[in-house]
Amino acid sequence: MSEGVFAREYRLRKWPPPNRFLIVPFLVLIAIQHATSPMPLTVADVAVSVILPVCVVYLVLREVRGRTLLGPDGITVKGALRVRRIAWADIHDIRPEPVKKGPPWVVRVYDRAGRRFVLPHVNDEQVDDPAEVEAIIDAWKARRGPDWAPLPGTEAAIRLEAARRKAWMWAGIVGIVVMVCTFVVSIGLVFKDVDVPSYMMFVLPAAVFGVTGAALSLRVGRRA
Repeated sequence: MSEGVFAREYRLRKWPPPNRFLIVPFLVLIAIQHATSPMPLTVADVAVSVILPVCVVYLVLREVRGRTLLGPDGITVKGALRVRRIAWADIHDIRPEPVKKGPPWVVRVYDRAGRRFVLPHVNDEQVDDPAEVEAIIDAWKARRGPDWAPLPGTEAAIRLEAARRKAWMWAGIVGIVVMVCTFVVSIGLVFKDVDVPSYMMFVLPAAVFGVTGAALSLRVGRRA
């Protein structure tokens, strides 16, 4: 194993396809619409005008600032706002995995507690040679130490975390359905001269999302 792989940096080499950022002008348009509304600004208007631009900045920073650094002691991951470091010996597995939205595959690191995180820009769009992924895995195996052994409960923890993510995904779907229903009902009430607070479009779906996600996650934990 060459020492070069232990001092390698993966950064943004080419911008992702434009369709990945179609949501950006949509968010900007909504923020501008709320900020320039001739009606008196509500709490919801202020929140949208602030939160949506922050989301846009975050999406851009995640691409521009994102780094994956391989060093002799482990892997350093730089995100939009935070830096995370994990030693080679603390890694349970490194797996290239398919994703539904985004590049065809990304590389995820699983720690010994079953938590996972994505290696920025180590994916099908930024890495031309898939053999580089095998080089990262080889680097981990060479540097994790002769006494390294998988912990017996890690795979079960990984499955549990996957089930919890799925639970929150379903909670998100329920929240979106409630948001659409709230919007339709609000429009109907407007024609009946019933004043509906604009914040209900966000508060009710968010509350349903939180309660549903917590309930499903708790159910998953009890089953485990």
